Amino acid sequence: MYPDDPGEEHDTRLSSHIAEDGTTAPERISILLPSAVGYKRCTFLGLSSMASQERELRRGQANDALHELRIAIGHKSFLYRTTVRHSRNSVKKSTRAWSEVADVSTSISHPSRVYQIARKALLQLDPTPDDRRRFKELKREDIYASTASIDPNARGQRDVQLSWIFTVDAETAR
Repeated sequence: MYPDDPGEEHDTRLSSHIAEDGTTAPERISILLPSAVGYKRCTFLGLSSMASQERELRRGQANDALHELRIAIGHKSFLYRTTVRHSRNSVKKSTRAWSEVADVSTSISHPSRVYQIARKALLQLDPTPDDRRRFKELKREDIYASTASIDPNARGQRDVQLSWIFTVDAETAR
């Protein structure tokens, strides 16, 4: 190791998972992908091509997660507009409608977490300015489902902006 080695903190993190008897549970060991050690250390070790490959994979993973998010948010918004609004007169229908919305809400959390992990890894791999522009930080208000995403031309919706998730062009992502 050299004095300014950016990977030294990972060595101590790995040793913290060793039990008193000297064994390590496999699920506690980090897989040392290029994003785990950083682009500078990969370059130092001659693994920059491996970092480039992971960068491409993380772009794809982030795009897939954004696509899943668009579908789940659109589905939740559709449920609000069709089932929840039409179930106001019946307790049974209302309960069922809100149960469906809750199911879809949980389906939003998984792709959002996958996106956050992929984005964090991508940022460790010397991303391009286009990557930084395209893969923004995901905030709570970005995954908010409203009926505006179904009908942006509806009355009173002129000033409502859709989340960047719906405006990013995933088709042209590298």
